[in-house]
Amino acid sequence: TELVYLIATQDEGCIRSRMLSSVDAAREGFEQVIYEHLFKPVSIESLAEKTNRSLTSFKKEFKRHFLVPPHRWFIHQRLMQSRMLLVSTTKSVSEIGHECAFPNTSHFIKLFKSRYNITPALYRKTMKR
Repeated sequence: TELVYLIATQDEGCIRSRMLSSVDAAREGFEQVIYEHLFKPVSIESLAEKTNRSLTSFKKEFKRHFLVPPHRWFIHQRLMQSRMLLVSTTKSVSEIGHECAFPNTSHFIKLFKSRYNITPALYRKTMKR
């Protein structure tokens, strides 16, 4: 412990730089895996495996990075993307749900409506006016 403290507190040390760059690289790798799988149907267990962490460790790390649990964050990100697609494309609600990695259209509509108090089709219609 003392050795780590001494290394970390040295202002000019290549070991300190290497330690800090390793931490940054690990963080970037973690986030990269998350963003690569944002719109893919992937389980939290699978993401934990891809980031070389146990499920518990993955969930703790995820919450530290994104401030909310993984499932909630993924749903929020996917719903935000779906809103953008609803107003910027002519794709069907079903296509958008599929593109945003929702397991089926009815699940997508249910989550969208619970989050925004409006169905995707009505949201599109309202926003196009």
